[in-house]
Amino acid sequence: MSRPNMEDNPTKNGFLVYEGFSPGAFGVCHLRVIPGTKKTVLLASELTHNPGPSIANSAGAIWYFIFARDLSQGVFPEWALLVEHYNDRAILGLTEGSDRYDIVHIEPENNVHRSHQSPEKITELAGISATDLEVDESILCVNPDDLEMEIRRDSQLFH
Repeated sequence: MSRPNMEDNPTKNGFLVYEGFSPGAFGVCHLRVIPGTKKTVLLASELTHNPGPSIANSAGAIWYFIFARDLSQGVFPEWALLVEHYNDRAILGLTEGSDRYDIVHIEPENNVHRSHQSPEKITELAGISATDLEVDESILCVNPDDLEMEIRRDSQLFH
């Protein structure tokens, strides 16, 4: 898979419906595609009202959905930096809190490994600005049941 061209692929935002471990269990996250000078960041943010499994519990399924053709062949796109994002204020309802970021590594047979990283490290690895990682908390508080979403089995966003 070739790396998306930054001019052809500006930052994109949207909600992603993904399958959980059990049949019929669907979760929803907010997904941002942030093209950088070194890597493209795929930032999956947990929602306050996620009706299904968390992004942490479904990381393999989320990334497989995005890269289905490549991961099924044991090929991982080197241009992508997969990042899980949690906002403590939005998710836990805290009055104070911070944003947490985990870089996700997926190995053959869908083995998922995470490494907690600072925003500064992610911006350095990807070649993006710190403001690119900021997510509006109101987006994370959306109730997916109130959204009209089209569920697509095969993402065309990256192919």
